[in-house]
Order: sequence, then structure tokens, then C-alpha cells
Amino acid sequence: MFNYPCCFHLSMLDPTSINLGVVGPLLDRHRSKPCVYVGCMKSGPVLSQKGVNYHEPEYWKFGEEGNKYFRHATGQIYAISKDLATYILINGDILHRYANEAVSLGFWLIGVDHTQFNFFGLSV
Repeated sequence: MFNYPCCFHLSMLDPTSINLGVVGPLLDRHRSKPCVYVGCMKSGPVLSQKGVNYHEPEYWKFGEEGNKYFRHATGQIYAISKDLATYILINGDILHRYANEAVSLGFWLIGVDHTQFNFFGLSV
């Protein structure tokens, strides 16, 4: 287990540019809060069609065809607090991974008492 002195884990897709002048103060404001999940939150249709972007092979687990995903941050950029990252690290071997990392993260946090902050200004 790594011991990094950080308050948040920031994940972003390549080539995403971040606005440090916005991200730094935003995360600093939430540093003292437990279980924080920050990102551009969305909920979209579960894509059951093979061959399309973001196809979910396990679409049937989300209910009837045409259902939507639960609310989660887009995969382009999001941040989770150290305690949520630690929870995932400890339980990673038993947490199911879906086709999309952002969907997996949102799913893992459904049963965890956490606060979501919907923020569109993380990237430039």
C-alpha cells in the first residue's frame, strides 16, 4: 500500500487539459469534507448495441432495455477524496468492473455515504 500525502485522487483522460486555477481552489474548499466525489455528473442510456462507443456488455444488469445509468462523473475528468480512494484500494479485488471506468466508479459509490459535487469547469 502506498502512503502519499494527498487529499484527492484526480483522474483524467489523455489529452484533457485542466484549469489549475479552478481545480486547486475547488478541491481545497472540499478538503475537510469526508467522502467527496467531484466531476461533471451525468446519467445517460445504457448502450446495449454491440459496436457502438461505450457499449456495455452487461447492460442487462441495469434493468430493462432503455434504462439509464445512475448518476456518475464523466470519465474525462473527476476527483475523489483520499478516503474514497482508500475504500476502493482496500476493496478493489471484490468491486466489479464494468466496460466504462466512470460507470464502475459511480456504481462502487452507490452504497457509500458520500457527497457529489457537480462541476463542469474542471477542464479547459
